[in-house]
Amino acid sequence: MKRVAGSSPFQRAVALLAIAVVATTLVGCSDDDTHAEEEHLDATGSALVFEGDTLVKATSGNASDVSGLVTLAMGDTLGPCQVLFLSDEGAWFIPEEEEGEAHAEHEHGLEIRSTGGFSGFGDAETWQVWFVPSAVGTGSFRLAVLHEGHDDYVSPLLPVQVVAAP
Repeated sequence: MKRVAGSSPFQRAVALLAIAVVATTLVGCSDDDTHAEEEHLDATGSALVFEGDTLVKATSGNASDVSGLVTLAMGDTLGPCQVLFLSDEGAWFIPEEEEGEAHAEHEHGLEIRSTGGFSGFGDAETWQVWFVPSAVGTGSFRLAVLHEGHDDYVSPLLPVQVVAAP
């Protein structure tokens, strides 16, 4: 075997290992990025609808584009409220969930990030949320849609008023 100057068996082994790692990475990740891009939620706004009435909506990421108010009464849980999202084209929609193994790998999460006086929880399979008041007063919350460990969408602060039980 002819030996190339400056090329030891160790250097050749390291070079082959580096080539193998790069090739494996390129082949192993080629389909993941395309699927992940398809699964991201593209929304410019959001709304909460309860029994056919829009409680609050944000038509952009700006606080000045928020209208409505979520009113909670002490002792009562509000929900389920349907979460709608606003597309770039101006249409309200509920994201469609995919079935099967690919769905489980790219599942969305839905969080209510409240400032106090109430708590909330969401279900990303039905895109519904519930609110539980804990103290009379005013507060706010953000709707956050999570995807693979990061935020896909976060609403501006949405107002909440908690009133005494009737």
